Amino acid sequence: MSVINKMLRDLDKQQQQRGHSPLVLQNSTRLNWLPWLIIPLALLAGWWGQAWFSRDEVRKAMPVVADQQTPPAQLSPLPGVAATAEPLQQQPVAKPAEVQTVQAENTAPALTEPLAAEPQSAAVAPGVAQEPPAMPDSAPLVAVPAEAEQQVTAVETVGTEQDEPDADWLQESALAPEPVAKSTHLAIEKVQLSPAEQLALLSQQARKAESAGQTALALQLWQKASTVLPTEAETYLQQARLWQLQANFAAAEQALQQGLEWGVTDPALVMALAALAVRQQRWPDVIRLLNTEPELSLYPDFYALKATALQKTGQHAQAVSLFQQLARLQPQQARWWLGMALSFDAMSQPEQALLAYRQAEKQGQNLAADSLNFVRSRIAELE
Repeated sequence: MSVINKMLRDLDKQQQQRGHSPLVLQNSTRLNWLPWLIIPLALLAGWWGQAWFSRDEVRKAMPVVADQQTPPAQLSPLPGVAATAEPLQQQPVAKPAEVQTVQAENTAPALTEPLAAEPQSAAVAPGVAQEPPAMPDSAPLVAVPAEAEQQVTAVETVGTEQDEPDADWLQESALAPEPVAKSTHLAIEKVQLSPAEQLALLSQQARKAESAGQTALALQLWQKASTVLPTEAETYLQQARLWQLQANFAAAEQALQQGLEWGVTDPALVMALAALAVRQQRWPDVIRLLNTEPELSLYPDFYALKATALQKTGQHAQAVSLFQQLARLQPQQARWWLGMALSFDAMSQPEQALLAYRQAEKQGQNLAADSLNFVRSRIAELE
């Protein structure tokens, strides 16, 4: 504007020197300086409009720069930077003379150009937390737009991979509770076994000892088992069996008698004791021991032994009764027919004896050769 005013003053001086009237001078002056005034004003308006339009476009594309007097907020981590990285320690920043705005188009290349210059240090190992680069003291803090964040694919690493802890490990260690020291003290609790459980355990150990050839140890274990459960007949039967294997029949009988003293009435124990009496031909003792009447179908040998003892002591009628019961239960057994025939023969009943002998011969495949020959001879005599 000062240039235009100077030009106007120079024109006024020239008009005064030529002697023109003030009215003519004023009109000619207006006509002369009017184009010079319009052209600069038009240029100024165009420049001002362009500047205003450019400023409005920049404001739309770029957020307002944060005020440097307030502490900058933490920026969202760039892609590739671990979420567990420690926040930057802000240094005192000098307030710049004026707030600057940066266009988004110019921000992304500015960030990526220095990173591309160092490709070896820019790659971030997966799962490794990295520290962001330190910001200069005098540089203003500028918010990074979303488009620029998508373009940035790497950040400069500080230190080596070995210096940085694993991000997953940091998260797990932060969430996982501290390990509790386990006590190494072992408490041994004694459990009292029931008599039946103790008997089962001792029986198993005794059988293993016998299988290993340790008969003496097996005997001791069976004797201990009989003290745990005195009413169990199996313990006395196993002791008697082991004593008989050693040909110690007296000890075997003593073990069985001990069971009777404890009130054991098992027919198997009584038969074992009666068999020891038969060995010594003590038939009255056999009859005395076999004074019970168990189930015939379950214990046929019990009644056969008792019938034989009755026959040996001359009680043939009772013996015939028992042999007849056995023959009805097991008709294929020739020994029952032979015992019946002998008792009939002893009672002088030849007809019943001959019938019994014939049945014994018919089932004679189970008889010994001598017994079968005797049967045939008696049949020939009685016919």
